[in-house]
Amino acid sequence: MEFKESISCFVLHLPKTLKDTIMCGDIELFLDPKFNPVKHRIPKGKVLAAPIKTTTPITKGDYVYFHHNIIHNQKTVMGGDYYAVFDRPSDPTVYAYENETTPFTPVYDYMFIEPMQAEEKEVAGLKITGQHKEKDIREGIIKYASVQSHEMFKTKYGIDDVIGKRVNFRRYRNYVVDVNGDDLFRMKAKDINFFYA
Repeated sequence: MEFKESISCFVLHLPKTLKDTIMCGDIELFLDPKFNPVKHRIPKGKVLAAPIKTTTPITKGDYVYFHHNIIHNQKTVMGGDYYAVFDRPSDPTVYAYENETTPFTPVYDYMFIEPMQAEEKEVAGLKITGQHKEKDIREGIIKYASVQSHEMFKTKYGIDDVIGKRVNFRRYRNYVVDVNGDDLFRMKAKDINFFYA
């Protein structure tokens, strides 16, 4: 299906919406994504048309990361593997994009954080690893930040480069997104509580 232009939405091609295999070393295992469909959704698609009404760096041919609910929202399905994703700066549903020459790049005020892993403790010669649920993790390292996030931290707080900095963030701001094999938390710049020294 060909699309010449779009007025107010991204037209995306999503040949696969659910992850149904995992790799265990060199072995590919099949899984039933119905067990946990939210976790196994693939919120990434190829842009066939970008909205001309919205100012965006995203163009035809880019791959975008978007809100996971779009996959099962019947209002966005255009038929087959095609989806219409409405994206407004006041209510963004697209979080980042990438292409052959541009690495993963967040848009609007989004940031992607690598969660801090539980520390190991040694008790009586035994190594004990803390068990934290994702919802309880409140610290991480900033891996990616949008231009808008960088500007906000620089102008409001005098923090120049936020990439690689360890931060504490608000609770329940830990939706996991698979970014090229890394499980990162997606959040907005306003969700950061403080930076560690």
